[in-house]
Amino acid sequence: MTYNIDTPTAAYERYTLTDDKYIKLVENALDWERRRLKKDSLAEGFAESGAAGSPEGDWFMIAEKALGTEDDYAAYIKACEQPEDPSPTEAARRAITERLLTGGGDYTNLFAPMPEYELNELAVNEIIWVGTAERLCGESYTAYLDELIERQNPDGSFGMRGDSDPDLTAMSLILLPKESEQAVKALGCLSEMWQSGKIANCEAAAWCIIGCCSQDIRPNDTADFPAGIDGRRPIDLLALDCLCRDGGFSHLPDGDDSAALPTEQALLALAALAESNANGNGLFDEITVDTDIYSQRKISGESFDEFDEAAARELSPSTANKEALWALHERANYCGATDEQKALADGKITEIREKLRVISELNLETTVNLYPPEEVGFTKLGQLTEHNRRAAEIADEDKALLLAGEELIKREKRLKAECAAGIAGLAVTTAGAVILFVRKRKKRK
Repeated sequence: MTYNIDTPTAAYERYTLTDDKYIKLVENALDWERRRLKKDSLAEGFAESGAAGSPEGDWFMIAEKALGTEDDYAAYIKACEQPEDPSPTEAARRAITERLLTGGGDYTNLFAPMPEYELNELAVNEIIWVGTAERLCGESYTAYLDELIERQNPDGSFGMRGDSDPDLTAMSLILLPKESEQAVKALGCLSEMWQSGKIANCEAAAWCIIGCCSQDIRPNDTADFPAGIDGRRPIDLLALDCLCRDGGFSHLPDGDDSAALPTEQALLALAALAESNANGNGLFDEITVDTDIYSQRKISGESFDEFDEAAARELSPSTANKEALWALHERANYCGATDEQKALADGKITEIREKLRVISELNLETTVNLYPPEEVGFTKLGQLTEHNRRAAEIADEDKALLLAGEELIKREKRLKAECAAGIAGLAVTTAGAVILFVRKRKKRK
């Protein structure tokens, strides 16, 4: 259900990525891969396993370097072997990896200049990555950019065969110039894909974040990138739905099994957030990485935006919305909300606390004096009636917290019915006795 500010009980599912949570996400994901490699160093693990230069090795190493983590990056590059007849994406990825890991030093031009390619024979993803590699290597990439623009669909999207693919549309933003007509159209289409629920897995959400950061767009702020269902953003899908208990990430939401591909892509997205916040650059813009997640502040670029304020105003202060209002309270304090915005959530939390106090009192009374309900007698009818009167004042969504609520209401009704029947029976008996007395008097006369 799309969030509607006119609906007091609308859902609110957001993950406030504080600096501490961000660091924990990163460290846990890196540790997950280290455990898989059985090495404390990713570089050493990939080198010894023969995976140096593989897609998994390259993406993890790029993410690790961009996150400011120490490792033997030179040793990783040294362990990479030049493959025979590499595919365009493989050649591009290798060149990008070497350039980013060495930061321009010890650059051995493993794949630079890039091999010559016939543009009309390249797929869209190949155009994007070869063009990005050429740009990072200081070569001319204009021909690849022009070809990419030529392949853009009328709605702003990109796809392999004229279709609209979320991943490729997001990746195109890495190469398209910032604020260009083509980038604006691609961003608009990507935003529509997100809002309509077409981006529904970890990797697609990750590339959505990476693409937005490449355009200096804050994907965690709905002022820059509109929210989807229930106000959710790509980071919410990653951190709330695809994060597994072991620190890795799953391909699909609510998955139990972590996998290398979604984990490495999620790490790249987290690195892109940090890099964008540090200097406004995209993850593949510069060879000099300025990110230091251990000294950076407000790494993820979170803010208390218009959606948060609308939710704080419209969510009812019921216990059903307790978690949502607590999340808003945390978000308001971390993201630097105004005093008025903080007061919105804080005031409703105060109301919830009062409701919980009343519910606690009623439940204690039930436990001590009114349980089990079927054993409550006429002597406690007054207490039972007052108890049920107070319970009736509680909102429907909060009544689920009451002990034996429906049973106590039924018991009160039954006792009152029995009482009424008893009174009626007494009245009939009394009336019969009066008639009999009158008849006897008449007989005596």
